[in-house]
Order: sequence, then structure tokens, then C-alpha cells
Amino acid sequence: MQDISFTMSGGKFNLRVAAVIMRNSKILVMTGENSPYFYLPGGRVKLHETSVSALRREISEELHEQIQSLQLLWVVENFFRETQNDEDSHEICFFYKSEIKPESVIYEEGRKNVFNWVYINELDDIDLVPRFLKEKLTHEISGVHHFVFPQDSGSTTLGRALSLRMNCKFLDTDDYF
Repeated sequence: MQDISFTMSGGKFNLRVAAVIMRNSKILVMTGENSPYFYLPGGRVKLHETSVSALRREISEELHEQIQSLQLLWVVENFFRETQNDEDSHEICFFYKSEIKPESVIYEEGRKNVFNWVYINELDDIDLVPRFLKEKLTHEISGVHHFVFPQDSGSTTLGRALSLRMNCKFLDTDDYF
């Protein structure tokens, strides 16, 4: 199956999933070997794949771990200019609060991706994208929220983003099939 990602004359579109994995006041972040910034583990959704299945697959591929639980937190529509290739991007991402086994050790030498546990109160010390994460992760997370970040907003504050809170019941993939 192909990733739901394509380039057109006006820019690039991606459909992504990301795991918010927190432990002992830290969050798991990752970076690529040539990336100037950090982001949450996850990746692109494939055609005919649910966001839950995609996240389970991505975490298995990247961390060699199985997700223990999932809770949808945010649906984010993000419009931005990708700094690495100077390309306009439109990305829709499903962020899930996720857990992995407490005894999991996340350390893999020689891989393309590097994973780090970062204290929540030290997020200002790293370049974490999307930018709203720094603010959102320092507050209690409740309910499901939809955010839209226009490219020209120039703001990292949630007050300038369009926001809608939704009450949703989370259904696992097994509930659909």
C-alpha cells in the first residue's frame, strides 16, 4: 500500500499519525539523522489503513514495540513551509496518547532515527514541531481537540489557532472489523 502523501504544483500533502508517549514527566521524541528539529514518533498513513492501524504499524517499525493503549487527543490541520526543502506543506495528523511497556528501552545505535526522552519542562530547549506541542504538553490533556494552524499565523500560541473540542468515544480497530 502507498502512503497518503503526494506533491502537486502548489506543495505537498501528508496524512500522518503521531504517538504522545509520556513517562516519568518525560515525552518520547525523535529526530532523523539530517533533521534540524524533533517530532513525535509516528509516520504516514497508508491508503486503506485506519489511523489506529497506521500508528500501531509505525511504532512497531520504529521502536520494535507494541502499543499498550491508545486515546485520540488531537486532530491537527497544519499548513507550513518545510524548511529542509523550502516547500509549502499541508498536513493532517492524528495525535494519540499512547503507552508502551514500562520496561521498554528506547535506544538504537546506528539507526536513521534517534529517540530521546525529554522532560516536559525542558521542551523549550529543543526545536519541537509542530510548534503547538510545547504549549499543549505542559497542560492537562482532556477530551479530543481539533486544531487548524494556518501557514501565515506566525504564532506558536494556541489562541491564534482555530480550535474545536469534541466528545468522542474511541473505538479500537477490532471494533470496526
